[in-house]
Amino acid sequence: MSSNLVITANGKNIKVWQTPTEITYLCLMTKDGIKSRVTGDDAKRALLCYIAWVSQTLGGFKQTPLTMNDELDYARDTTKKHVESLNKYLEKRLVAYSV
Repeated sequence: MSSNLVITANGKNIKVWQTPTEITYLCLMTKDGIKSRVTGDDAKRALLCYIAWVSQTLGGFKQTPLTMNDELDYARDTTKKHVESLNKYLEKRLVAYSV
C-alpha cells in the first residue's frame, strides 16, 4: 500500500510533492520508531527530511543520458523554488502524517 506524506502548518496543508512510501516512513521516523502522525520537533524534522529528499533528488526527477539541459535546469529551478517556499514553515506549528 502506498503512503504519502502530508504536512500541515497552523492547521493548513503545505503543498508537498508526492513521496515514495519509504521516504514518507523516513520522514515520520522518531526515536520510538515510525509513527503515523508526528508533531512538534518531530514534525519539524519530518519537514527537514522532506526538504533534504527533494533537494537531493530534484523531487524524483530522473536524469538519463538523453536528458536535455533545459529539462534539468527546469527541474533544478522548480525544486529550488519549492524548497524556498517551505523554509518559511519551519517556525510554525507543524503536524506531519501519512495518507
